[in-house]
Amino acid sequence: MLFLHRVSFDRPLVEGWLWILAVLQVTCLRRALAFPIHDTNPLFQFSDLVRLRHLYTADENIQLHLQITENGEVTGAKEQNIYSLLEMKAVKPSVLVIQGKKTLRYLCMDSMGRLFGSEVYSETDCHFREVPLSDGYNLYFSEKHRMPLTLSDVRTGGIGTGRALPPLCHFLPLVNKVPVEAVYLTLDPFEGLGDSDLGEGSEDPFNMVQQTDIFSPSLVS
Repeated sequence: MLFLHRVSFDRPLVEGWLWILAVLQVTCLRRALAFPIHDTNPLFQFSDLVRLRHLYTADENIQLHLQITENGEVTGAKEQNIYSLLEMKAVKPSVLVIQGKKTLRYLCMDSMGRLFGSEVYSETDCHFREVPLSDGYNLYFSEKHRMPLTLSDVRTGGIGTGRALPPLCHFLPLVNKVPVEAVYLTLDPFEGLGDSDLGEGSEDPFNMVQQTDIFSPSLVS
């Protein structure tokens, strides 16, 4: 009789603890869902998928790195340099925007398959679909024009035409060996500031002490 009484007494206690545990689990779940997942903001989507690479391609005669020059030409260089250093950013799965780190020009392709470096971003011309190959190389196709990225003058039709791919269209993304500091140390000198404008050896080479019309917002009461 005592045993039955103890069971009837402990059952509400156990059920109470189970109810408390269930409430705690739901609370923890809600709290976990309340914290945002890293980089889920659409403004920063795929922000961790930015790569600094050199796109290397070669055939039996030549080895080249794709580069974007100051005037917007897309050519090939035998060695890695500041113009072949590219920032490759995913904008959606398997689709990249490629930008020259030095010139800040976007790699683009027109409707004829010609490559150029643009100062203005265009979703039509500046999106490339990356197609990995089994040998470690990649193919890149214009998402809009469906033509392969190549450093060859040979032009072909789009994807699915049955034509052979042009030479120099297999690219290997290579890790950067050029010091990133070199990209910024080669900036153009300040315009309008010649050597004669500086008072070499002077304690006030920019003549700031003699200027009496300097205005600071912090001095305004």
